[in-house]
Amino acid sequence: GYRQGPRGQPSASAGARSRSGACPPRDPAMAMPMEKITIATVPWFGTKSHSRRDITLTVFGTTDKLTLPVEVTTKVHEIRWILSQRLGIEPETLAFVVKQASSFKKLTESDEIRSCTVRGISSWTRTKAKFPHPICIIGAGHQGLRQALSFIKEGLSEFTVFDRWHKPGGTAWVSNANPTSKLQTELGAYHLQYDRDFPIPRKSMKTWPTRDELLEHFAQVCDEYGITAHVRYTTAVTNLQIIKDGGGNDVDPRTQHIIAKSCPASEEDTIEEDAKVEETFSAVACYPGALVAPLRVDYKGEEDYDGTIGYGMFEEFNYEKVRDEIPAIMGMGAFAVENVRTCLEHGASKVWLICRRKNIAMPR
Repeated sequence: GYRQGPRGQPSASAGARSRSGACPPRDPAMAMPMEKITIATVPWFGTKSHSRRDITLTVFGTTDKLTLPVEVTTKVHEIRWILSQRLGIEPETLAFVVKQASSFKKLTESDEIRSCTVRGISSWTRTKAKFPHPICIIGAGHQGLRQALSFIKEGLSEFTVFDRWHKPGGTAWVSNANPTSKLQTELGAYHLQYDRDFPIPRKSMKTWPTRDELLEHFAQVCDEYGITAHVRYTTAVTNLQIIKDGGGNDVDPRTQHIIAKSCPASEEDTIEEDAKVEETFSAVACYPGALVAPLRVDYKGEEDYDGTIGYGMFEEFNYEKVRDEIPAIMGMGAFAVENVRTCLEHGASKVWLICRRKNIAMPR
């Protein structure tokens, strides 16, 4: 084909032939090596529009509606997956139906989603999962107790909490902390009832409570909300075995169960395997803590030092010995910074903080 050229002269389109069948002469100015030519590509099935619109999904047989902003090319299978995650159901449960004249049409996976009726659910409220066996929680520290409290709030009473210690608080607060240790995160984000439905215990707790105040708080909440009845203290979980019930995957509690073996924490290293208690659970929530293996270092020359050497945790150090003295603290972690404050509170004249890497010190 021909197009109009400059000054009204006809010129051949790229790749076109003249009426005589000969190719039009090539313009030398247009010559270009092939390796420098960029060819625009179009994705398979064409381009995808990113224009947006709102669609309204209505639960079949009700007036319960949900409005979603989507791109015009969003497919049914994408919305099916999003809703299944939100509602906690299998994607195949949902069916999307639109009315066409006097009949109804079920949208297919590849159809573009639009306002329609959704079958397979009774409301947009997430259905509480039901498990054939109780839930196991390992650890009665801050996070484990918050998990237990959330179960109680949601009306789930079939759960058991295991912990090695004799009271709630976890290794960080029951074992590692000193009587002088204080919370380094403000109370508003750390108390167990941290939730929009629970009041902040302003009258009963300080902004930065001490170890003993926190332990008292943990015990009080456990008793008040009924967590204590679900906890087995001084008990260690030694083995977990996943048993497939058929189908599904290894993380689906509905297609598996878990055998947990436990024993008294004091007998963990000596008890026979057959003497351990076996129990069946549908799922396990594990909160082992982050301060379970504090580092201990023996420095060269300690035996020749005439002063006092001790660890500023586990209640091992007598802080009365720093009065009018100049202690040196090795480290730059939370306990090191805490001990700066504690030594000064106990009358140290000056404190040296010795560390390999300098950091920001913000003692309470």
